[in-house]
Amino acid sequence: MLDTQLIDSLLLVMTVLSSAAFTYFINRRRPSGGKGMVFTFLFVFLAQYTLLNICAHLVAVSVVAGIKMRAGSFVYDMRFYTLIQFGVLLALLNGYLFRGVRQVCLGKERRLKNMVVACCLQMLISFPLFPFNPLSLLPVMTSLALMLLLVVARRKSVYAQPSAAVETAQKMQLA
Repeated sequence: MLDTQLIDSLLLVMTVLSSAAFTYFINRRRPSGGKGMVFTFLFVFLAQYTLLNICAHLVAVSVVAGIKMRAGSFVYDMRFYTLIQFGVLLALLNGYLFRGVRQVCLGKERRLKNMVVACCLQMLISFPLFPFNPLSLLPVMTSLALMLLLVVARRKSVYAQPSAAVETAQKMQLA
């Protein structure tokens, strides 16, 4: 029916390429001169990989439902409902995390606490499903890695913006 290995490989390649492009555009907009490019790529990759996998899950569930509808064997049951519901919920959480990653990479560190809460919520939702579906560990592992990167980036001040006083002093020296 669907070649899952091919789809997973395509998702991985798409994520790497789009993460590299996103990293390039983010670093063009930041005044840091390339500082933290590796962190930016890892942040974007982790947030995007889970988001694209969840979206692919929703598409796959919809395609299978469409195939079953054409065959006349589709039944709207609790299994189908929960597959769609969890997919939408995790897609919303990962969309929020991806938006937060963008803002953190641009130097708006106020979002760190909210992102940690979103990562913890995603882990609480996904981890209990592990005995039924080992793929539920993907959001858990990416959330743990994102939180680890957030802590490292904050401690090293990778995305810290210079204060307004420092910027003003630098402008005055240039004039």
